[in-house]
Amino acid sequence: MAITFPTAAQTFSGTNAPNTGTNFSFTVGAGAQARQFLELINKLAASADAPTLGFIVAATADNHFLVIAGLTVTVAGLLGTYGPYYSLASSFFAGPAAPGAIALINLMCTGLGGFLGPNIIGLLRQGTGGYTAGMFALAGGLVVSVVILLLLGRVMAARTAATAGA
Repeated sequence: MAITFPTAAQTFSGTNAPNTGTNFSFTVGAGAQARQFLELINKLAASADAPTLGFIVAATADNHFLVIAGLTVTVAGLLGTYGPYYSLASSFFAGPAAPGAIALINLMCTGLGGFLGPNIIGLLRQGTGGYTAGMFALAGGLVVSVVILLLLGRVMAARTAATAGA
């Protein structure tokens, strides 16, 4: 997002400036203090809705101010997911395994997403001539991640109920 946002802002605003001077550092509290697993899952899924809507607004808006507003909501929403996202790993692993699990999640999500995201946006922009398809692809990825997260919550709730009843 940090690489593609200035390029998209530059394209939509029509300026040739190499840096648009836009730096967003928002923190959205999304329930990092959640005490129960399902509560954590629900808060994380809810906080991923804002970035999805931000991508959709940015993809469909004709006004570059609305594009910037949509991307601002996206960045703020994604930063708001960090707390519950990393505490989710602590729900599965305890003791010395927790830091390793967090490191693995960080490697897979940051490394893989940082590699695939710009490449997918670039391929879609090259194929379509705009950022709309790339924004919709990123919004679709967030929807898929929310569905997986909610399914994980149901599986873990069923497993907890089965072990409590046994």
